Amino acid sequence: MGDIDRGRTDTSALLEHGLALAREAFGAALEAGWEWETCDRYVMHQVSAVHTRKLCELLGVDMDLVPLTYPLFGNIGPAAVPYTLSTVAEEIVPR
Repeated sequence: MGDIDRGRTDTSALLEHGLALAREAFGAALEAGWEWETCDRYVMHQVSAVHTRKLCELLGVDMDLVPLTYPLFGNIGPAAVPYTLSTVAEEIVPR
């Protein structure tokens, strides 16, 4: 909730519902035949250490396969995915 001067967020509820949505979307993708469980890298929006760790735990993603940008740049919003992808682009090769 917010206005021109101030914004307020229920961070606990946002985390809880965001994780539920991610679990639902990940499951739907798997049901549709996406092979998301065998990726070489998982480039994701990174709000914080807590969010990223909980998301990886929930989806069964190995944290070692997640390039991290939040430790240096924090939550960079919508730019997180393309920016993080750019940091590992040279390591990604077609199969």
